[in-house]
This record gives sequence, structure tokens and C-alpha cells, in this order.
Amino acid sequence: MKQCIRCLQLKPLSEFYKHAQMADSHVNVCKTCAKKRISKNWYLNAEENREKERERWQRRKHDPDVVEHRRKYLQSWRNKKKLQAHNTSRRKLKRPDRCELCGKECKPHGHHEFYDKPLQVLWVCAVCHRQFHLKKTKEA
Repeated sequence: MKQCIRCLQLKPLSEFYKHAQMADSHVNVCKTCAKKRISKNWYLNAEENREKERERWQRRKHDPDVVEHRRKYLQSWRNKKKLQAHNTSRRKLKRPDRCELCGKECKPHGHHEFYDKPLQVLWVCAVCHRQFHLKKTKEA
């Protein structure tokens, strides 16, 4: 049992986050109080946090290494076909709400077997898509 320094309630150790550097290997604030504090701080600083995040992405977007990588990626013949197929299927096809393999209701990924045929798309959930590619790499 341990007393929370915020709410002053005596609670079992399972109600406290673990922290190796503390004497009893648990933080002094219970999980409930810690969550309240984090959500309150996030709410109060939400606009500031969003602005910092926007600035970070803008800096990264114009980073010379990122720009060079993007340029090389787009110049590659295979990637060019891949991007064209992706954009064509996104504009001309309507995404279904179920996986074509397992029938699970989800927001399926569009899988192109051949990028030369952009409208031939297999709509699969993330799990099936991962298994599909794992199976494909094992065969190769």
C-alpha cells in the first residue's frame, strides 16, 4: 500500500506507475491523478502544442536530406509507376468498407499486384495486407 501525494488516498501498488529510480520502484502519484494532470495540461496547452507540431513538420519538410530523398524516390521508375497507380485508383475507385479476403468491416488498403494496371485493386484489411506481403516475400 502507498499514499498518493496528490489525492492523499492509500492505494495498492498496482495503482501506481512503475519507476525504477524511486525507493519502492513506483511513482508517488497514483495513475488516476497522473492521468488527470496530463489531460488537463494537454488541454490547456493544446493550441501551443499543435503550433509546435506544425513548425516541426515544416522544418522537416524543407530539410535538405528529406528533399533529396523525396527527389530520388520520385525519379525511380518503379516508384513513379507505383505513385501513378496509387493516385489513379484513389481518384477513380470507391473504397469499400470490407476486406475482400476475410470480410472484416474496416477501412481497407488498396493492394496493386501490378502497377501497370492501376484499376485492378485488391481491397484488404491491414492484417491481411501484411500477411499477403509476408507470404510473397517467403516465396521469393
